[in-house]
Amino acid sequence: VLSAIDALKLIPLELKTDGQFICIKYLLAIFLVLSAVGFLTRFSILLSSFFYFVLVSNVYSYSFSPTNGYMPSDFNLAFYVLLILAFAPNISLFSVDRKYIFTSSNYDLNRTENTTWPRQLIILLLGLVYVSSFITKMRLGAWTFLDGHNLSIYFGEYGIYRRSENLLWLSNQANLCHFLTVSTMLFELSAIV
Repeated sequence: VLSAIDALKLIPLELKTDGQFICIKYLLAIFLVLSAVGFLTRFSILLSSFFYFVLVSNVYSYSFSPTNGYMPSDFNLAFYVLLILAFAPNISLFSVDRKYIFTSSNYDLNRTENTTWPRQLIILLLGLVYVSSFITKMRLGAWTFLDGHNLSIYFGEYGIYRRSENLLWLSNQANLCHFLTVSTMLFELSAIV
């Protein structure tokens, strides 16, 4: 009996050439457009989520390792939202499928389900991203983050890189950087509510 991880290893998800990478990007764009228009909606969203996962896992494979399990959570969020949308009821309510494909079958076009679970699940996922960011900052030294020095350094380096006088000015405002870091932590903590 194969475990889920062993089964995933059998699928060739590693992109070896630039041509494969470009092909996956174009396939992702095509299926995202098809899902936005609503042509074969569920199928298009499922394929979009698969190609997005392949693309992001190859782009960020340098930072992902099974030992630390690091993968940027904001990229995972888009994958999960696509999967939730693929299985949500009434996903093809305003789609091309509803107008042309389902009119020829015995599908009830007036059927509507008032379910809120997809929206609530997406909101829960957004909250988990913010709370996990808060927990990560607390775990890696919250008091050193809260003094605003890290944000000041970031603004300074990014201001030099972008040649932005506003960011360089902001990097010299210690009290403002301290306020911004404290308000960021409070915002991330408020996602629990």
